[in-house]
This record gives sequence, structure tokens and C-alpha cells, in this order.
Amino acid sequence: MQQVCAGGPLGAEALAAALAGLERKSVLSRRGNRYRLLDTLREYGSTWLDELGETATLSHRHAHYFLEQARRADAGWWGPDQTWWYRRLDDAHADPRAALDHWLSTSSGAAVEMCGLLGFFSSCCGYLQVAGEYLEVALARCAAPARIRARALWALGITRVLIGDSAGAHTLAELAARQAERGEDTDGMLRSAYLSSLIHLLAGRPRAAQGAVDAALARSPRTPKSEAGRLLCRTARVFALTGQGHLDRARADAEELRAECIGRGERWARSYTDYQLAVVALLQDQAAAASTHARSMLRGKRSIGDRYGLALGLDLLAAALAAEGAIEQAAAARAAAEVLWSSVGQAERGTPDARHMQARYERAAHAVLGQERHEELMARSVAIGSEGVLQDLLGPVNEVN
Repeated sequence: MQQVCAGGPLGAEALAAALAGLERKSVLSRRGNRYRLLDTLREYGSTWLDELGETATLSHRHAHYFLEQARRADAGWWGPDQTWWYRRLDDAHADPRAALDHWLSTSSGAAVEMCGLLGFFSSCCGYLQVAGEYLEVALARCAAPARIRARALWALGITRVLIGDSAGAHTLAELAARQAERGEDTDGMLRSAYLSSLIHLLAGRPRAAQGAVDAALARSPRTPKSEAGRLLCRTARVFALTGQGHLDRARADAEELRAECIGRGERWARSYTDYQLAVVALLQDQAAAASTHARSMLRGKRSIGDRYGLALGLDLLAAALAAEGAIEQAAAARAAAEVLWSSVGQAERGTPDARHMQARYERAAHAVLGQERHEELMARSVAIGSEGVLQDLLGPVNEVN
């Protein structure tokens, strides 16, 4: 607030006093560190800004502030601040969109940069369609350096593969790789390899998926700026090993990566190592271990608000619970997954292994419960909502163990 509104006759101290006064008069309401304003009051204030000729100045300050926030979020992704940034950007979703609208209105390269930096966050948090739309417009309308275009092309490719457009995603992966090479961007090259691997994984080609990331990791020197790209590639590699049936190697790689993530305070990749450990356990008929790992995965995804990851994890937990014989709990998890899948807009619901486990759950549930009882339990869980089911299955929101 101070970075955007303070200036001219309204200094920082005067601004704080003015905000406190508006809050006392219920013009503003406060939730945490954020202020809320009724739409009618916002429109009234906007009219006055126009009258005073200050709209453009404040819009630019606001846009610049959230561009800096996006840069800081990206810098903090591979570490202990990751959870805070996911929650911060999800809570402030309308503000980055307003900032992007400003940059697009001026055809600024900042629009491409900001879209590229936020695209992955947005896709994870359930704003897949919005992220894709902004990325398309920014890339078409605004010029930007090769490194920045590489990130935006990669982020758009992520949105494409998750809606089932593998051909479009493949084209974007190639374009992103070329831009990254042009900009001598090691992280960008690793990210494009991750995107290629993800395309192969969802299409049921785990060997090709492993080849894509192994080649990128082998030729990319390890630097502080490439750590996030390496993390993505190593996560994809665990999925690829599991898909090929190399279960012992997959478990070893997952446990090594998981330990590294714990040491750094990272949650996104750690959660996917838990996911793969659950898959490996299920494939080796260790249902109780699979259920434990799936719950750990869900706690991690819930801590960062990753709706796509939560949907995947609930489907996996349903399969694990069904294997344990806890069919009614499994039905609750499956119903909550359906609620999330319908809200996030992803067509791709995991790899073929995951879809096979979902089918196995369906057979077990119908065999034990019957069609009518199964539908009754599903309807009850839908009525509770995904967060209510997560509360029942995992307990209250808390830090990851």
C-alpha cells in the first residue's frame, strides 16, 4: 500500500494515519495485511483519481510493485519462502491481473516477463485458463528479450499440456528451447526439457520422458540460477522411472530428492516425491505405506494451495484407501477429487499409471458398496466440499511434517 499510494503531500506517516481513519469509519476492512473496499466505494475513488489526473501514475506504481513481487516470488520458489509466496499470490490474485492489464495496455515487455514468472503459480493454484489467456496476449503483443520470452513460452506450454493440447505444448517447448539457447539461459533450457518430459509422461511415453530430462541435466552446468529448472527435471525423472517399472530406482531417487527438499524448506517438489513414493508402494502391494505417503503429499499441496496437486493426490489416496479396504473413505476422497478437477479446468488427470489406479479404485468401490451406496457417499462428499473432506482425511491445516 505504501509503495503505491505514498507520495506528494501524502507521506508514509500520513498514509498510515489516513488508512487507520478509514478503517475506523468502516470505509476499509482489513484481513491480515490486506485492505478490502466495497466495489461501489472503489468505483467512487477511481472516479476521483481520474478527476485529479492521477490514475496513470498510480496504475504504473501498482503495476511496477507487483512486477517486483513476481520477481521476488520467482527468486524464492526453490526454498523456505515458497509456501508464503504461493499463499500471497493466490490471496492477491486480482492485483497481479490489474498489473498485467496495465502492462498490456502499454505493450510493455514487462507484461511478458510478469506472465512468464506467474504462469506456473497460476496454473498450480487453479487459474489455468486465465494464465493461458494472459500469456497468449502478452507474447503476441509485446516484445521482450530471449530469456524472458523463453520463460513465457514455457509457462504457456504448461497450460497447454494440462488442458490436453499436447501438439501445441510440443511446439511451445521447442520455441522455448530455441529462445533459451539464444539467450544462453541454462534454467530456460532445463524448463523446456521438463515441459517435453511432461508431455511424454502424460502420453504414456516414460522412456522418452526420462531421455528428455537426462539429456538436459547432463549438458547443463549447475548454477544458483538453474536450481529451479534442475528441480523440475529431477521431479519428472522420478515419474519417468516409475512409469518404466524401475521401482527401486524411482524410490531411491524420490527419497534423495525429498531429503534435499526438506533441507531447503521446499514443498512443491517434495509433495511430488511423496506422490511417487505412494505410487511405488501401491505397485508393490504396500497399501498402508501408500496411504501414508499420499496423505503427506496432500498436506504439502494444501500448504501451498496447489489445487491441481490436491486433485491428483486425492485420486491417489482413494486408490490407496480402497486397497486398504477403507472403501467409504476412499469414496469421499474420490468425490473431493472430482470437485477439484471440475474447478481447475485440467483435462489431463495424471499419467497412465495414475489413471490405471483410479480405474482400480472404481472397480473395488463398486464391488464392495454397490452402485447406489457408492453414489450416495459421493454425493455426501460433494456436499461437504473438498476442503471438508480434506479436513476429515488429514486433520486441520498445519505445517508439513
